[in-house]
Amino acid sequence: DILVQRVKTCGPLTMAEYMKECLTHPEEGYYIKHAEIGAFQDFSTSPSTTPMFGRLLSKWVEWSHEKLGKPENINLVELGPGTGSLMKPLLGALPESTLSSITLNLVEVSEKMRSAQASSLGVDSLQI
Repeated sequence: DILVQRVKTCGPLTMAEYMKECLTHPEEGYYIKHAEIGAFQDFSTSPSTTPMFGRLLSKWVEWSHEKLGKPENINLVELGPGTGSLMKPLLGALPESTLSSITLNLVEVSEKMRSAQASSLGVDSLQI
């Protein structure tokens, strides 16, 4: 009904508009209402099946920090971080000298997933 009403009101939707409505609609969007990530859920990702992917990326972050001359501020950005299953092992494997330079930016549309990220990363809440 939501899509039918939108088409009646606004006319035809582009594929991008259609997907945005299906995935991020405030009440009925898949990522807002339904998304479950994990081996026996709706879908799984490499980080949700093993922490090795995050640990491997931590080596790249550490190497990049070195190659850039150990800057004091690094923005680490993850788009669609789900439950935080990539960042938890990544951050946990970094040496303090690199970790202290990082500002973490998680870009997430789902309040449910933001809660899962905060819990996974051991913080009370995340501003995203």
